Amino acid sequence: MDRGRRVADKVAEMLAWLASWRFSQKLPAMIAAAALIAGSAVGVVAERLATDHLRTALQDKLIALMETRRAALDAVRLSMERDLQFLIIDPQLTRALSAFVAGWSDFPSSEAGDQLRRLYVENNPHPPNRRSLLEQASDPSVYSIAHGRYHRWFKERAATYGYQDLMIIVPDGRVVYSVTKSGYFATTLGSGNDSRLARLHQLLQTNTSQLT
Repeated sequence: MDRGRRVADKVAEMLAWLASWRFSQKLPAMIAAAALIAGSAVGVVAERLATDHLRTALQDKLIALMETRRAALDAVRLSMERDLQFLIIDPQLTRALSAFVAGWSDFPSSEAGDQLRRLYVENNPHPPNRRSLLEQASDPSVYSIAHGRYHRWFKERAATYGYQDLMIIVPDGRVVYSVTKSGYFATTLGSGNDSRLARLHQLLQTNTSQLT
């Protein structure tokens, strides 16, 4: 029950109470009641105006917050697009991509992922949050030779652009490289993997196939 309803109930009670009085008694009481009713009505109007003002102010703040966040997201998107353009035109990226794919293919297809995770995750001498410190595993594989040649380049680019990780994901979903050797490294997106990265990869693949 809101304040307006409570005031109306009180007024009805006062009128019923005054009905049993003599006129000489009613007049002062009616004047006092009129003042009370007027004051209550002003209070109800003021309360509603204050509520409307608060609601409007809150809506304005929410709109301003949404605009600020949208502007921030646009800035991040533009920054990432610029970073990607710089990476794409660097021939080192093309050479690294070819080398890591060749290194993956050098292992038996059914064992490549497990072998790479054993070399760069399970047997990594550094703690999980510092796996990127391993420049090259001790094995003589084609992959490890490529890793020793290109890992530092990717690590420097990640630091320069402020990214936590940089990964190479080939069209079939294989994550053939990761700076930090994250949980995605040496896995195949889409093979029972319903992560956000897997969904993003699927979306990109779908859009690319529609364009071609």
